[in-house]
Amino acid sequence: MPNVEKEKNTTDQKASPSLKPSTEKEKKEIIRDVQTKVYTILTTDSQGYGFLFQENGAIVTNAHVVAGYIDVVVRDQNNRELNGTVIGISNQYDVALIQVHDLAGTPPFRNGDKRV
Repeated sequence: MPNVEKEKNTTDQKASPSLKPSTEKEKKEIIRDVQTKVYTILTTDSQGYGFLFQENGAIVTNAHVVAGYIDVVVRDQNNRELNGTVIGISNQYDVALIQVHDLAGTPPFRNGDKRV
């Protein structure tokens, strides 16, 4: 029996390296795709990040980032600045929604788009 176990481990070790390049490429693609859905949220007091949640231009961020603000600046990965309006906030869950009309029609981040 020990020989069978030994063979199995050897086979598993040989299979792993061949899967790594494909997995690494997939991870890089996922990161690149997701980065286009992540935005920097700016107020005069703070900075944070959020992601495009809905095709209507709604961005989810942390409530503490936008607390006390209605109007915020939203910056994309190309440093383009857009006007955003805080449309909902939950201090209990530290979550806020920001409406960015200029992002309406942009496909949002979807959890099922790619698998990690």
